[in-house]
Amino acid sequence: MIDAAWIDGKRHRADVYAGQYQTSPVVVNDIVYIGGPDGFLNAHDVNTGEPIWTIDDLGWASVGATGYNNGQIFVGTVSGRLYGIDASTGKVNWRHQSRMPHKGFYPHPATDDTKVYTGSHDGRYYA
Repeated sequence: MIDAAWIDGKRHRADVYAGQYQTSPVVVNDIVYIGGPDGFLNAHDVNTGEPIWTIDDLGWASVGATGYNNGQIFVGTVSGRLYGIDASTGKVNWRHQSRMPHKGFYPHPATDDTKVYTGSHDGRYYA
């Protein structure tokens, strides 16, 4: 069983489920967005599987489901960070830390025209 990989001097953890994907993917405009057990967030073309972009430094983003609204992907991490990411480029637009570090954002984020809503293992809801 592999528990991590070192890539360009960075350690990327695999999860305790030996590499299984645990998120629900989001598909928008023929692009699939999914967090992996390696801690990466990936965007792939659904027709050929070719990678469009990968983010390798968010932290363990594989447990919570990703959300999408108005050109942004929203993903929470086990370490308690919620990110808003440009869906076309993979650039992090914003991040928010839960009040209790290492209390993750696990639920699928819901959105409306102006906000992202989700819960955290710190016992709070965030908007």
